[in-house]
Amino acid sequence: MIEVRADTRGSYISAAYRVSKRLELGSYYSRFTCKYQSGVKPPSYDTSLPGNHIYDTVMTARVDLARFWNVKLEYHMMNGYGTNQSPAGFYATDNPAGYQPKTGLALIRTGWYF
Repeated sequence: MIEVRADTRGSYISAAYRVSKRLELGSYYSRFTCKYQSGVKPPSYDTSLPGNHIYDTVMTARVDLARFWNVKLEYHMMNGYGTNQSPAGFYATDNPAGYQPKTGLALIRTGWYF
């Protein structure tokens, strides 16, 4: 049996401002750190290493297309990639060439509610 001890911590702050009836601009910043010790790997307590943290700075724009339908544009600027043992980390199968210490992600999503 392999025992794994981890100290994971996360926090975030966010803000948004409704510019007009249909447009809202926002931003948020999130932090996730992980210190772990297992029977397989040497312990890792240095949260400045990219494998032990994910810091995500995000800019957003939400457009309300109709009363119950919106589209949101997001741009993420991530520092670090977390560990494969943490739920917030990147997956090795999705990154066969290895991880990068900094990652950018742009996405468009839509929401419909009733």
